[in-house]
Amino acid sequence: RRFFAGAANSKGGEGRGAEPEGLHEALFARHAVAIMGDEDREDLLDIPLLLKRTTEALGAAQGQSHGAFILRQYLHVVISVDFCDEASRRRAERLAESVLMRAPLEPRCDSDDGVGRLSKYSLADLGVLLLRRCGGLSRGFEPRTSKHQSLEAQCSTRAVLLVSDLCKPLRPSSGSASEAEDQDDGEGHFATRLSWRLQEIKDGIEERQRRRTQLAELKKKAVANEEFIEAQRIKEQTKKIEQELASFTKEEGALQAERDSILMRVLGILRALLRWSTSDIQKEPALFATLDQILRPIVSLPALSDEVEVATITAICLFCSRHGDTAVGHWSLLLELVRSLRQEDQAGAPLAKRRHCRARAAVAARTLVDCALVHGSNGTLDREEILGAAHALAAVPFASRHIVVEPLCSWFLGLGHLFFEEHLRMPVIEVQWALGWMFVEAFKHGSRSFEDVDDDQEQA
Repeated sequence: RRFFAGAANSKGGEGRGAEPEGLHEALFARHAVAIMGDEDREDLLDIPLLLKRTTEALGAAQGQSHGAFILRQYLHVVISVDFCDEASRRRAERLAESVLMRAPLEPRCDSDDGVGRLSKYSLADLGVLLLRRCGGLSRGFEPRTSKHQSLEAQCSTRAVLLVSDLCKPLRPSSGSASEAEDQDDGEGHFATRLSWRLQEIKDGIEERQRRRTQLAELKKKAVANEEFIEAQRIKEQTKKIEQELASFTKEEGALQAERDSILMRVLGILRALLRWSTSDIQKEPALFATLDQILRPIVSLPALSDEVEVATITAICLFCSRHGDTAVGHWSLLLELVRSLRQEDQAGAPLAKRRHCRARAAVAARTLVDCALVHGSNGTLDREEILGAAHALAAVPFASRHIVVEPLCSWFLGLGHLFFEEHLRMPVIEVQWALGWMFVEAFKHGSRSFEDVDDDQEQA
């Protein structure tokens, strides 16, 4: 009641309650509201006050260490209520748009190698759910009637317009006619300017690092030959290069933070729309157009960070799960991402590179199985493509088996009959071997996690 019902002099009011000792109270209060009946919930909650406190929690989320957690609890409660009057519905709709535009981005977890990356719903998911709630759409499955399709299209169009507003700050504010023509040719994508500048800075940093190494060798030779004047001159050049490196590194961090924050927010909104929409995606022109207008241009950007690349691949994979032709067009890419584990997942590779490779492969592995299950039944994917997905998942290195165990289980449960039919004609050695080590994994004792092995290798 202190958090959601408007009790006087409560810690939860006015956007507060983000102290560590109050986090468990907020979580329990949210679950208590969730298990209530509709009548009890309506009697308890004051919807205008709840919306006000949620807006205050959104404003305080950026400045408090646990502000995003408190905001999440408020949004879960807001999504569960019914808006009986138009004023409350419009206020909730504005709140949903504010959440999508201003809510804190999810922090990156360095210990996550991609497994379960899609299982955690972000604040963008909650914002999209609230927007759908205000538009008359529910969280569960609904029949694809013409009315439902119209509501889905209106909701996705509203969210895509917000995405276009997010893209505007990264577009040049003014330019000549030649720049406008470049934009028409696709070179004016909202992040291209910053990405090319980032690439120039990275190239400059690499060049100066090489020059610094060369100067260090020259200085050693000058000192050994007792050419101290030459050594002093080289020292001054090295000092100048160090200053340039510091300036470039600072500019690189600022530009990458500016670009990646916008891109991650855009990708978060698109992923949430694709995850929760239940309509025919081809009948949502605004959402379907983002594949060619936003996602594919992002993949081709120079100096793309690992986090943005994985988020973009995830959004494209969600498109593949929703649309059969898109899945066919990206099938070879998905197979290559899984097969890349054989080359990239080596003991000598850096830990960050191995984790990034596994994160991409984990997303691709889940998508291969989802597409095989969804699009294989309607004939969009043929028998060879479905069996090819199992081949790719079965032939991963030992250290990466934990990435494909769950997708392989889903493939066997849904499409195992294809394997046995093929096995009767000609043995499928890779898939048969995978079935064997899956049984071994199911009955063996627990061992050290793969993350511990990675840490030991990094320390060694």
